[in-house]
Amino acid sequence: MAFSKYHNVFVIWLKSDPGKITDWLSAIGTLAAVVLALFTNHLLSKKNREMEFSKSRPFFLVENIDSMLSENDLVVPVKNSGSLPEFSKKRLVIKNVSKKHMMAVQVKVTFGEKKDTKITVDYFVDVIKNNQNVNFLYPNGYGVPTKIVIFLHTEMRERELLPWHFDISTNRWIYDYKDKKLENQIHRPTTYFDDYDVNNFTPNIIYKVDTR
Repeated sequence: MAFSKYHNVFVIWLKSDPGKITDWLSAIGTLAAVVLALFTNHLLSKKNREMEFSKSRPFFLVENIDSMLSENDLVVPVKNSGSLPEFSKKRLVIKNVSKKHMMAVQVKVTFGEKKDTKITVDYFVDVIKNNQNVNFLYPNGYGVPTKIVIFLHTEMRERELLPWHFDISTNRWIYDYKDKKLENQIHRPTTYFDDYDVNNFTPNIIYKVDTR
């Protein structure tokens, strides 16, 4: 009954001045146009922002190596694990093949599959420069690496979390792109970057191989 009462009043009000219908339709159209313009502007701003961030993201390759080090190779041992000669020639190589630097790089390497026996070791590097290769030496006796997670800052200070798993059949690292986290593309980045604290970032010593 109440709805019918107000509906009748509204109809009478419109009939008293037919021009009100035109005014209402015009107002609704204007409001819709404003909302559409704001939404379109938001989408364009987000797209432009993503394009700018994507331009600063470095492209790099990861590879397992089991061979002697060469002259002038840059080598990183596990943090707080001793001097360089204690490590095997088996290593992870990150090859930055782009023109962008990789800033504040943290590499987490997991050895083993079982929860009670797997071991994770960390490496920290201030920067991997454009077109630079860096060797991360595996500790002796840790077995086959199964997973790596690479954290880094781009030159636009966007944080990235990039996971990989090791395929034993092909002896290659496979990029798990569906599980990557790019700070500019996620709603709550702190959830994924708890293990990446650049405020307490202390880099490893980087050695340069001298075979002389």
